[in-house]
Amino acid sequence: MGITQNEKETMIKIAEKIKGINDFFRENGTVPPNSSVPDMYSYMGKLKRIMGNFDNDMSYIGCQMAKEYLCKQHEFDSFDVSLKSQSAPGLDVDEMTVKNERVVGEIKTTYPYGKFDLGAQQKASFRKDFKKLQDAQADFKYFFVTENRTYDIIATKYMDELRDVKVVLLPQALDSDNEQIETPKSQTSQTYIPLH
Repeated sequence: MGITQNEKETMIKIAEKIKGINDFFRENGTVPPNSSVPDMYSYMGKLKRIMGNFDNDMSYIGCQMAKEYLCKQHEFDSFDVSLKSQSAPGLDVDEMTVKNERVVGEIKTTYPYGKFDLGAQQKASFRKDFKKLQDAQADFKYFFVTENRTYDIIATKYMDELRDVKVVLLPQALDSDNEQIETPKSQTSQTYIPLH
């Protein structure tokens, strides 16, 4: 299943935003370190207006990668990640396959606050998503992450909270040669080999 027209339009908007950021730096350079506070504020304000909610854009791209991965694993009649707002409540992915199997997933584009663990607010957010996945009545459950360190931390510290959930590192899992980076369904004892 390819990218839908709505998804394509959203990706174009994100690409235009990135172009706007590049144009801003080309026209304005970087802010000098000895700038006055008002000058620094003005510079950052202009940049923020161009960037908008960049976290939502990152999440959207994460959803696109998750869709690409899921379409290699399952067959769907339709699947359009642009139909759900990135700030909307509920599961990031909640789709039915052509075999009437429910596929659910959560996607995190988070970089860990700590070197060896998530920060306190990150833990709370991740655990909320873990609970959504655990509570969902679904045939297939996925937890997608986009950062190697996040994947390592989840695989070594949090797998007991992700029973029967497949943890997948994106974009690496999109490469058919890297299928081994998926963590298999959680079991009582699990061996983990770090990616790096």
